[in-house]
Amino acid sequence: MNRYHSAMESTADGEDSLEEVAAFFEANLSRQLPPETIHELFKSQVDFRRKQQFLGNQLDGDKISAERYLSELNMAMKLFMADSFNILGKEDFFRVYGEVGEQPESLIDRDRFLAAHPSI
Repeated sequence: MNRYHSAMESTADGEDSLEEVAAFFEANLSRQLPPETIHELFKSQVDFRRKQQFLGNQLDGDKISAERYLSELNMAMKLFMADSFNILGKEDFFRVYGEVGEQPESLIDRDRFLAAHPSI
């Protein structure tokens, strides 16, 4: 059995598997993290991805505006990064995410996004 249990497959809704998350952090840190740490990081990532998918569905269904989507997604990214920081610690967090981890809202070009998603 895999050291991260039986989570070898991707989850049903396309999320990364536990093993893929472990491989990502191992590649970025050049070492393995304890299974408990991987589980915490995986849970945080799953929570973020589900929120992102929910918001995307809301936006696609014209239930929220592009502005609200962006605002709530930025909050979710900040929470995900804060969780990652708390789990990894400062040094490993910056090795993995760099400075963008402190400002995840900079990952999406606000003006381009809003131009591509006219308000409802």
